[in-house]
Amino acid sequence: MSTSKNTRDCPAVGKQIAAAECAESRHSRYACPEDCPHNTFSPSNYNRLLEVAEKSDRLMFEYFATQPVMAAQIARELRSLQETGRQDRAGMLVMDWFHFRPDADGLSFFERWEKQGFPGLRNDHRVFLQRRAGLRPSLIEVRQIVDAEQMIAVDLLEPEAEEFLLLDRSLASFAPRFSTWLVWTYDLPHCRLLHGGMFEVDPIHDLGPAEVLEILLDHLGCPKSVAERRRWMLDGFLRVKESLDAANQVRRRIGLESMDTRPRASMLPKLPPLDPDLQAKVPPRLLEHPPVLRTVSVRGGKAMVETGGLELGIRMDLLRAWMNEPVPALRGQTPREAAVDLELRPRLVQLVKNWVRDFDRMNLSAGTTGDMNWALRDLGLDEWIYPPPPPRPRPAPQDDPENN
Repeated sequence: MSTSKNTRDCPAVGKQIAAAECAESRHSRYACPEDCPHNTFSPSNYNRLLEVAEKSDRLMFEYFATQPVMAAQIARELRSLQETGRQDRAGMLVMDWFHFRPDADGLSFFERWEKQGFPGLRNDHRVFLQRRAGLRPSLIEVRQIVDAEQMIAVDLLEPEAEEFLLLDRSLASFAPRFSTWLVWTYDLPHCRLLHGGMFEVDPIHDLGPAEVLEILLDHLGCPKSVAERRRWMLDGFLRVKESLDAANQVRRRIGLESMDTRPRASMLPKLPPLDPDLQAKVPPRLLEHPPVLRTVSVRGGKAMVETGGLELGIRMDLLRAWMNEPVPALRGQTPREAAVDLELRPRLVQLVKNWVRDFDRMNLSAGTTGDMNWALRDLGLDEWIYPPPPPRPRPAPQDDPENN
């Protein structure tokens, strides 16, 4: 059927509709399929979606400026953050004002704006802002990097932890498989987007990222309920990062001190005492199994030549050796033995995730393309096999992915 520029085929209703009706009905009146070319919220229309997001933010700030009492108060609070050197909290403050902080009638700015019918907004902007009102803290585990924009991920804070499509060009440019990130997210009709800053939460010894996060939240006094935790994280998000950073610093320090048992320890520079304030930020449980630094001897030989690089060859040799050696975290069993032990298998899965994550990260840094899915198949962990990341540009040496 032929269509003019003023009409288009609508798969949602099974007939031709006016272009204006399409624009004012997408995901409000009509449940648009993902593959419709006119669907602004389709992952294939990511550029258009980013334009809608940018315009929606601008419209929200413009309307906020018409509320003199609120605008004056947020301006004072932003100045206070600047004067006290806490500019890094500005984004959370704005999020609080727009979506969480109630007025005298118990409504947030966004809820009051929505109640008024979003005057002056087009349908796409209304739909976007209504969806983003569902912002929540998430612990995202990246499982597959599909391309330069799309990833398959799960939210470890959700009970079911079902996989979803995540769109974010920055994260897709450097994230390894099984990396885990604390970030704010929200759902759109066909995918999920990130909002604001993020930081990585790595496993610590035998604790997975979700366990590490819960220990940090308990240490900082975070409420247990979902609703209270959501509001607490507005101020507590950066406190969690500070506590995690402190834990990593103290653990590295303990690892350095463990080197004092070596014969040439007297040649090492003396370490300054730890800052008590730094130590106070660390949950004691995260220090129960301190790291021990040691050197490892690896033969080069044929594996290095066949895999095309010294670093990649060393990684392959280490992996092959690890699969057949007793591992303390597996109660002295080898990974092959743990793979058939129902009690140890979950711990093995976490250890293998660590290997995959580090393997991908080293590949990106070194510009290599070696993959270790063969090891997962050998261990019978086929359910955790995801395609390796597509070729990506090597990051510049000064780049810090966590700040991207």
